[in-house]
Amino acid sequence: MATREALWDYRDAFGDAFGRTYFRRFGPGVASSIGIGTYLGEPTAAVDDAYREAIGLAIRSGVNHVDTAVNYRCGRAERVVGEAVRDAPIDREAVVVATKGGFLPFDGERPADPGAYVRERFVEPGIVDPDDLANGAHAIASDYLAWSLDRSLERLGLGAVDCYYVHNPETQLATRSRAAVYDALEAAFETLERRRAAGDVGRYGVAT
Repeated sequence: MATREALWDYRDAFGDAFGRTYFRRFGPGVASSIGIGTYLGEPTAAVDDAYREAIGLAIRSGVNHVDTAVNYRCGRAERVVGEAVRDAPIDREAVVVATKGGFLPFDGERPADPGAYVRERFVEPGIVDPDDLANGAHAIASDYLAWSLDRSLERLGLGAVDCYYVHNPETQLATRSRAAVYDALEAAFETLERRRAAGDVGRYGVAT
């Protein structure tokens, strides 16, 4: 996880290269006000390589905030982020890594039948209750988010993430009331607070 000392050291290494407010407070440390995201692109090895190079260049150039999600690029994005952070010429503790959970992820490629994949991979094993699904592909039930966080940590190959977001919780409004969505978010936050206390996440919130 990012630490105060490593984050400030990262900023100080760039001297006066950036404006005074480019690095902004992140807890007791600082993070670049520009981050690099990993949403776009096909789930291919060529795009993996391009992202790996781009993230490495960003970290060397003064960008130490990397954003991803369990579902981005069929799950490949998190793997590439973890590889790039580990390969960077700075300590992992100098990089703020953020990921998200909510949308059900594929495993490296798009399945021929997404509906069957969701049923066989998530519903039948009990990872997600079909009653918790919105649009057939989104859940914020606390048990599912706990599974999703574990999956993210595994794919990233990191012991913890600095920010964990409940991803687009408004998607749930397609199938349930606003009050029910808020209740689900409250339960999700209780779970994430326990994971924060356990050291799996530094901070949590919503990406909406």
